[in-house]
Amino acid sequence: QAASLVDWFKNYPYPYVSADATPLYIVGMNDYVTSSGDVAFAREKWDSVWKAYQYLHSTYDAQGVPQNFGIGHGWVEGGPLLPVKAEIYQSGVAAAALQASANLARLVGKEDTERQAAQEASRLEQLLNQAFWIAEKKRYAFALDQAGKPVDESTVLATVPMWFHLLREDQAQPMISELAAPGHETDWGMRIISAQSLKYSGGGYHYGAVWPLFTGWASMGEYQYHRALPAYLNLRANALLGLDGSLGHVTEVLSGDYYQPLSTSSPHQIWSAAMVVSPLLRGLFGLSADANAHLLSFAPHVPADWASFAIRNVHVGSCALDLKYERSEQGFTLEADRSGSGECTLEFSPATVQAAAHPELLRDERAPRATSCLEERGGSARGCAFSGQQGSEQVARRGAQRLRPECACCFARVRRHEPGAAGAGGDVDRSQRSIGTRGFGSARFHV
Repeated sequence: QAASLVDWFKNYPYPYVSADATPLYIVGMNDYVTSSGDVAFAREKWDSVWKAYQYLHSTYDAQGVPQNFGIGHGWVEGGPLLPVKAEIYQSGVAAAALQASANLARLVGKEDTERQAAQEASRLEQLLNQAFWIAEKKRYAFALDQAGKPVDESTVLATVPMWFHLLREDQAQPMISELAAPGHETDWGMRIISAQSLKYSGGGYHYGAVWPLFTGWASMGEYQYHRALPAYLNLRANALLGLDGSLGHVTEVLSGDYYQPLSTSSPHQIWSAAMVVSPLLRGLFGLSADANAHLLSFAPHVPADWASFAIRNVHVGSCALDLKYERSEQGFTLEADRSGSGECTLEFSPATVQAAAHPELLRDERAPRATSCLEERGGSARGCAFSGQQGSEQVARRGAQRLRPECACCFARVRRHEPGAAGAGGDVDRSQRSIGTRGFGSARFHV
C-alpha cells in the first residue's frame, strides 16, 4: 500500500533493471490475444508492442545476440555466475518474443513487420543453437562471455528456450538427460546449476538454490521434447509444495541441499504457483487454444497409471469443450462434448509408447508423428497415414481400421450440444475416429 509513495522510476534503478521484461511482455501479449481471440486489444496496443519490438533491436550485439551486460540482467541478478555478456535464457525469451511479434503483426495486418520479425526469429534461433552449444560436452552453455565464448556451466535455464521448442531435437535430448541427473534434480525441484559445480552453494540465491519456477520451466521443456518421466517428476515436485504450510501456497525458493525454504524466500510466489498450473495444462495435458483459428490442440502425455481423467469447460472463442479420456487393456477413448456457438476444431495428438513392441521408442520417448490430419466435411471422414521409423499406420473410421497385432487403438467421439436435437439431452454424435497408438497420432475433428 505504501509502494505508491516511493518514486521508483526517479530514485531507483529497479524499473528498468531486467532485460527480460520486454520480450516477456511481447510473449504475454501474444499468449493472451491467441487464446482469447481479442485482436481488437492487439490493435489498440500495437504502438506499445511496436516500441517493445524496437527496443529488442537496441539490445543486440554485432552478432545479433541479445545482450545482458550493459543492458540489464537476464535471470541471474548477481553472484559467481556473473559477469557475462549474454545468457541463454535471454536469447531464448528474445527469440520467442520475435515469433510472438510476427504473429501479432499478422493478426493486425502488419505484413512487412510480420515478415521481418519472422526472419529475425529464424536467425536468432539458429544462432542460439550454434553459439551456446558445446559439442564435446553435448550440452548448452549458461551464457556467452565478453569475448562471445560459451561459459561452460550446465544450467536449468536452458529449458526456457525448450519451452518454446527453439532448441534442436538432437541437442536438446542429451541436455535434458543431464538435467534429469541427481546433480541438478532434487526430490523437491531443480537446482539452477549442478551440485557438482565449483560455483555451487545450496543456499546461493542464484547459484545453487531450488526455485519452483525453474522446476516448472524444466517440466514444460521436457514435455515439449516428449521426455514425459522427468517432466512428470518435476510437475509432481511443484504440486506437492502446495500441500506444505498454508495449503495452496508455493514458496519462492528453497535450499539446494535441504527441503527447506531459504530465509529470504517469499512464502507465496505467484510464478511458483503458476508453475503448477502451466506444466499441468500446457505440458501434461498439452492444451493449446487458438481462438482466432478456432482450434484446440490436445496433446496429452498421460501417466502410465492414469486410467481416466476429464477436463471441463475448455474455451475456444465462443465454444466450450468437455474432454473425457479413458484407458483400458483394449486401448483408450476420448469423448469431447461441445457447447456454445461458432466454428471449432479439436486436434487430438496423444503421446503413447508400446514398450514391448518398440523398446527403442521407450529409450528416447519419441515416436512417429502424423503426416496429415483427419478432417470432416459434410459428415464424411478421411483417413491419414502415420509415418516414422517404424513404418506407417492407416487411420480410418472404426470398423475399417486395420491394426497390426502389437498396436493398441484409440477411439475418439465428438458430440455437440444442440437444443432440440435428437438424442438424450440434445446430444448429436457428430463423428468417430480411431487412431493407432504406437506413438504420436494426430486426428482433427470439426465439432
